[in-house]
Amino acid sequence: MADEVRATQVGLEVLAQRSDPEVRATQVGLEILAHIKPTITAISDACLAVGQALTINGSDFHAVQGTGFVSFTGGGVAAITSWADAQIVCTVPVGTTRGVVTVTDSDGYTSDGYAYSMHPIISGLTSTCLRALDSITIFGFYFGAAQGTGSVDFAGGGSAIVSAWDDDQITVLVPVGTIKGNVSVTNDDGCVSNNFAYYTEPVINVLAPGSGVPLAPVSIIGESFYAVQGIGGVVIGALPATIVSWSDVQIDLLVPLLAPGVYNLFVVNSDGCFSDIVQFTVLGAGGRRTTPELPPVADSISVTKLGQPPIIG
Repeated sequence: MADEVRATQVGLEVLAQRSDPEVRATQVGLEILAHIKPTITAISDACLAVGQALTINGSDFHAVQGTGFVSFTGGGVAAITSWADAQIVCTVPVGTTRGVVTVTDSDGYTSDGYAYSMHPIISGLTSTCLRALDSITIFGFYFGAAQGTGSVDFAGGGSAIVSAWDDDQITVLVPVGTIKGNVSVTNDDGCVSNNFAYYTEPVINVLAPGSGVPLAPVSIIGESFYAVQGIGGVVIGALPATIVSWSDVQIDLLVPLLAPGVYNLFVVNSDGCFSDIVQFTVLGAGGRRTTPELPPVADSISVTKLGQPPIIG
């Protein structure tokens, strides 16, 4: 096609010797059409991240960059690593947002835009100690204005139920079955975020028994205590309990030396996550309570949770 244009252009140049203004104007138009602008046929990744190396394939970029450049939506001009007529390697610039990339050659001609998306970035959570069915907000960038086919996934729990979705924050319910691990976001373009670590809160289900004299053995049945105690522990009143054995689902302990009465009890695991507060009754000598108005405490009780303990330190 270019050969045909040049041949026609030569013909017009001959006719132009007649000083015909209309012919000269047409000649100028053909000269513009005869220049082939750059064409982008593919990029090495459709989901981009700031700072990554990107290869752009196509044609008519020119063998030498000269004054040519590559531009991204929101990010401006990219740093060039290498430039050839059919391939350019560049770095995705800071500020780049979802949009198109273009190539402008050294003659000032610009390609059509080639669409790309961005990998979402998770920058934070409202809490890193999670529990099933808690509502949490995920903060970050490039989530997209609407969920569409996007999803939020937790280790062990799968995809979460989304209650609100915006480009920089998402609110979800932590799925049942979630275990300690990472959360990730996939946006509507199928681009996946970084993994963001979270922990799980201990859950106390049963105290066995629900009361005891100082140094009496007590078992706590629940979940997310973690397999190893580490810096974890059990607090009754203001005193740490002596731990006899520790596993992810059961802790065996000895009641601290406390005066008879009703005390708050909670578990903290090795990631510093607290359980809800439950109540434990310390008995006096002979196994008697000093508060006769309290109802009897069974040998083992399903606990009533009273909320989170205060942050210590």
